[in-house]
Amino acid sequence: MNYTIRQMALYLELPFVHFNLLAHEKTSRVYECITRGRLQTDFLIDNSLQENAKKGNLTAIQQREKNKENNRIQDIKSNFFG
Repeated sequence: MNYTIRQMALYLELPFVHFNLLAHEKTSRVYECITRGRLQTDFLIDNSLQENAKKGNLTAIQQREKNKENNRIQDIKSNFFG
């Protein structure tokens, strides 16, 4: 899901100011839905990369390794910074 908070609010016909507040409030349903949508998209992309990597696609293998490293770094940051 590659949309900005403003684009999502516009599409859903909601006031940006209110939507923006909820989109950044970690306990809100809006935040949860946005996060889930982004995770679903990432999951589909990762599965596609995995299938292509299994077939020997070197670009897919490299991208998958890069994604794994980025996830590892994010986990480390989360452990230190919350």
